[in-house]
Amino acid sequence: MVFWKKRFFEWMPDPMESGDQKKEVGRGPGGRPACLAPFRCMYFGPRGEVYACCYNRGRVLGIYPRDDLRAIWSGKAVRELRESLEKGLFPGACSYCGGIMAGADRNASKAGMYDSTPENRNGYPAVMEFELDSTCNYECIMCTGKSSSAIRRNRLKRDLIPSPYDRAFVKRLEEFIPHLHEARFYGGEPFLVEIYYSIWEALKNARPDLSISVQTNGSVWTDRLEALLGRRRFSVSVSLDAARRETYEAIRKNGRFENVMRNIHRFRDACRRQGTFFGLSAVAIRQNWRELHEVVLLANDLDVPVTFQTVWSPAHCALWNLEAFELERMISAMQAHEFGENTEVERHNLEQYRALIRRLGSWRDAARQRGPFPASLSSGLESVRNILGALQARLSDAETKRPEFQDRMRAFEAALASLPGEEARRTAQRNIWLYLEAFGPGFVIEHLLGRDMDTLMEALGPPPVETGKSVQP
Repeated sequence: MVFWKKRFFEWMPDPMESGDQKKEVGRGPGGRPACLAPFRCMYFGPRGEVYACCYNRGRVLGIYPRDDLRAIWSGKAVRELRESLEKGLFPGACSYCGGIMAGADRNASKAGMYDSTPENRNGYPAVMEFELDSTCNYECIMCTGKSSSAIRRNRLKRDLIPSPYDRAFVKRLEEFIPHLHEARFYGGEPFLVEIYYSIWEALKNARPDLSISVQTNGSVWTDRLEALLGRRRFSVSVSLDAARRETYEAIRKNGRFENVMRNIHRFRDACRRQGTFFGLSAVAIRQNWRELHEVVLLANDLDVPVTFQTVWSPAHCALWNLEAFELERMISAMQAHEFGENTEVERHNLEQYRALIRRLGSWRDAARQRGPFPASLSSGLESVRNILGALQARLSDAETKRPEFQDRMRAFEAALASLPGEEARRTAQRNIWLYLEAFGPGFVIEHLLGRDMDTLMEALGPPPVETGKSVQP
């Protein structure tokens, strides 16, 4: 499956049926494991963490440079994950995909994306995904300091995250490059990450035919980049969340709409010359949902495909956690728009828009089934302990007795208690409850263990002052 078709299914699945630590769904197509990600892919995170995919960050398979890459690929952690998936189980944060596959099309899940990834029978991964550095010039309102150096420096007032990746890492990749079918690059902003240029040079020397995919904010265009795109077959997806300058620049802080539009034409033309994929990617959030039909119209004018990405956190941007009546109003408003269906691209973009509306419908139905926010969690610092107690009550003794879990719970309690004001604490508590109700304890515990405290508080707490107001239904 070519990159542009893969990207159609890269939104986060909708695991409303998850709840158990290990969700049983069944095996994949042809009797294969429920998900092939840990059999096919290595995903490198910014602190040296290695995962099976970007959705399951709570399950670290190894850490570079502490662990050798070959040892990670064949180690105990990845073997245990593979064994669970071979049994049709989705452990922990894998319940993201387990939930959606329990009652919907497998292609709508991240796991479905790996179904078409070829197997390397020589014992090497077929895909490597790189999120090596958080260097970024944007401070997007739905992003965090873990993924943007600008947010970490300006919004959080924190030191930048040191990267463990260096020339030795690039050298270590040389063993794996000949066996790859695809390499994917994320940020930060990938075209600002210097080590990526070293990796791309290594790929050029060893595998000039290799498929390279990049997700970019579209802000960067230099002579160096133009020359690179002219020499290699890059597939590029540009993030564009609005067709209006005011909305775009309110969401993508530090971005300049006219500059990005100019670069979109450049990237599109460069990819067409190489015969590779080019497309747009838009997040669907509270701040732009009224204008998403305009993104479809713009994509149709450009004759490029667009996909809509689900934002699960931060909670103040997400749509899935709205009340049922709010989601119903959104659905009615979005259904009123009409689009052309004359070309393959137009038909694809229409389907993406309709798929987003269907997702809104599933969240509306889930909101109708949710019970009221527990009164015991309504106010006071004691409610911090109540919500943490509710979390622990849903977990097994073995999980709650893990030393790292106890340490994190104490740090989490302190971070919640330190939020400025009762309203901020109440907001965070309600969001924890919503995540627990929607995704189950397996998801919550792995993300509690797998995220730094700054990222957790950004995801759960109220919006920063500078993010602006949501556009309410």
